[in-house]
Amino acid sequence: MDNNNNDAPELRSQAANSLREELRNLRIQNQHLDEAVKTDEMRLSARNDRLFSLRATCATLERKRKSLLKEKHKNLEVFLQGARELSQSKFFSPATHLPPPAEVELASCQYLNHPPAQSPRSPQDGEAPTNMNSVNKNKMRKISNQLRLLREENAELARRASDYGNRADMIDRSLSIGHLSAQVKASRDKQMLSVMKKQAHVLRNSIKFLTLKLNNKVTSKSEA
Repeated sequence: MDNNNNDAPELRSQAANSLREELRNLRIQNQHLDEAVKTDEMRLSARNDRLFSLRATCATLERKRKSLLKEKHKNLEVFLQGARELSQSKFFSPATHLPPPAEVELASCQYLNHPPAQSPRSPQDGEAPTNMNSVNKNKMRKISNQLRLLREENAELARRASDYGNRADMIDRSLSIGHLSAQVKASRDKQMLSVMKKQAHVLRNSIKFLTLKLNNKVTSKSEA
């Protein structure tokens, strides 16, 4: 009996030390679970920020695409207006270079009275039509150059609009895939967080129970 009584304090001390060690391990596990929960929450927040940034980029590209299409339509209107002016200048230009009727009659009389080889040629004969033709050619050349530049600009705008549209489509698809993947990952993370929180709750209850048990052991030891 004396040996049993002498061994009892040592056994209680060993049990208390074992409970303290178990309590310390449970606290460490609980700390690790809390850190894992915080890490997953930070990952979810970063993923949401990335999705928000991608949506903003997609919206910006869509606005650029609409702006380029609007500018393209505007240039097409200018192109058509220039084409109409070129057509009118080429086929329906007014005959302002023709001489007045009186000069036509005088020229007719001179033609009847003098052979063409002997009729003196005025330095101004033919200059007005030549000048007008030169003016019309220069005007048509300018309009043609403007139309060519507009065609090149429209082709570049169409290419850029197509590029922006393709990039917007790619980002939209990436957003859809990323959003779906994020939803699956978020659901899985939430389930994991729920399980981890339940485990943490169980560990806290275990810690409380072990603390009470340890206190009871210490109390009974002091009473003995």
